[in-house]
Amino acid sequence: MAAGYSNFRKSQEKIGMDQRATDGALASRIHSLSSSLRGLRLSASLGKPVNAEWVRKTQQRAQVKFADLLIEEVARSLENDDTRALEEELRELDLLRYGRSGLAQRKE
Repeated sequence: MAAGYSNFRKSQEKIGMDQRATDGALASRIHSLSSSLRGLRLSASLGKPVNAEWVRKTQQRAQVKFADLLIEEVARSLENDDTRALEEELRELDLLRYGRSGLAQRKE
């Protein structure tokens, strides 16, 4: 999972988000704010203008990327590449809710 988290961080850096803007403490403080207010807070933290649309799209991209990386890491831990086994492993780890979208794409 450490490799997955590292890959997630790298993907965030590519879209212009740094550790200060995405750490758990900041995220938990601003999560309850509207996208507009989050944009204002992130603008100050990042030192660049950020609007509500950017916040929503970045959050959406981050959720998709996290799901993809989660699926990759769990799949890597399995002995085979069976989608059913992967789904069961995610369920057993109580991670299915985070990886459901990535799993659905993998089934297609």
